[in-house]
Amino acid sequence: MNVSVIVCTYNRCKVLERTLKTVAEQDVPAALSWEALVVDNRSTDDTAEVVRRFAEPHPVIRYVREETQGLSHARNRGIREAEAELLCFVDDDVLLRPDYVASAYRAWQTGSWDIAGGRVLAQYEVVRPAWVDRLPARMLNGPFGLHDHGEADQVTDPGGELVPVGASMLIPRATIEKLGEFNPELGRSGRNLRGGEDVDFYRRAQRAGMRMGYCGSCTLRHLVLADRLRRRYLLRWKYVSSVVGSNEVLPAGTRYWLRVPWFQWRRFAESALALVGALVCGRRFLRLLEFVSELGAVIGYLTGRRTDTVDSTEHTGTPTS
Repeated sequence: MNVSVIVCTYNRCKVLERTLKTVAEQDVPAALSWEALVVDNRSTDDTAEVVRRFAEPHPVIRYVREETQGLSHARNRGIREAEAELLCFVDDDVLLRPDYVASAYRAWQTGSWDIAGGRVLAQYEVVRPAWVDRLPARMLNGPFGLHDHGEADQVTDPGGELVPVGASMLIPRATIEKLGEFNPELGRSGRNLRGGEDVDFYRRAQRAGMRMGYCGSCTLRHLVLADRLRRRYLLRWKYVSSVVGSNEVLPAGTRYWLRVPWFQWRRFAESALALVGALVCGRRFLRLLEFVSELGAVIGYLTGRRTDTVDSTEHTGTPTS
């Protein structure tokens, strides 16, 4: 089989129904064999019934139930159940363009990457508040799961920063056989926003010298529902994601104080000063987001929940949190 689309879901049957509609409407050449695998991560709503309704007229759609809670467990179950040589992981709240499957396979066949991300645009379900438009894209890409670098396909070197997002990941099976599965200690579980399993996978790929790709021709839209367009959601997302981190490799010779790298203390202090300055100069919410992010990183180091390691080789870049 050529392509397996893997959709992991938990208690979101109404949103999942919209995603599966776009899966069922894929325009795929007859010569391309594919499947869509829905991994139900212990849902208690009507997820199974929704999948059944789509699977009856569309045999390419398959249902699998994973009893161990957690997104990484669900994704790993999808890996074991999938039959194709190219695995496409998509979220349960996305709208696939009709040529998504065909474009993903074509991008893999013509590209020279070991792992890639598709183009992810926003599909706002309500009118965006004015404060959202005032935030830079870098503050919205993570919480909204966006990845837009244009329509052209690209390939970056192993140290590049053009890494995919979890909403659309294209991973050949050969890459998984070399790197292993997603880290089950990371990833969302139930209502917990803790993530990092996808970034951890990318970091491992980079350390292994693998090449990252961006497939602008492979497009979907990520639903941004009303509950994400709240300041509280963005603040919580920034804090939780920073507490956990993403198994980053810090430069050799990194110095610590109270288990926290010195550079992180400096970034925390700078964000605090910027927040105080914003009380006079404006952009208060942006500076608050930056402060909460740096605070989360400090808390993560202090509590041992960040599992960053120090590189034993010479470091050539700038550390990030």
